[in-house]
Amino acid sequence: MFSKSFALLLATFAASALADSEVFYCTDINYGGNCHHSPKITANPAGVCHNMKGDVAQFNDAISSFGPDEDLLCTVFNLLTGGGTSVDYPGYADLRTIGFNDVISSYLCYVDTGNPTGEKL
Repeated sequence: MFSKSFALLLATFAASALADSEVFYCTDINYGGNCHHSPKITANPAGVCHNMKGDVAQFNDAISSFGPDEDLLCTVFNLLTGGGTSVDYPGYADLRTIGFNDVISSYLCYVDTGNPTGEKL
């Protein structure tokens, strides 16, 4: 009985840790300027897509640094070209290095569950 309770406690703790995953992005390089923490990202098989509109519209095509938490895998998208590129921890303090400075219109993130096949879970 103890082992089942302990396993449930660990699973609950792991799920709550995943619920705290965030992305941090800013309008200037080196995480300067106007910055924002994303809404909490939880485990989701399809990932969570965030568009730069509404309360974060000021960040549309204005992000110069982007960093997801350690357990997240993200793709940032350029609406004009339709292209995307992968960003994982620690992210990029200067998006010019990958040709994505001031072009991000949306991003898709999912929690990396450690699946050795690399598939989204």
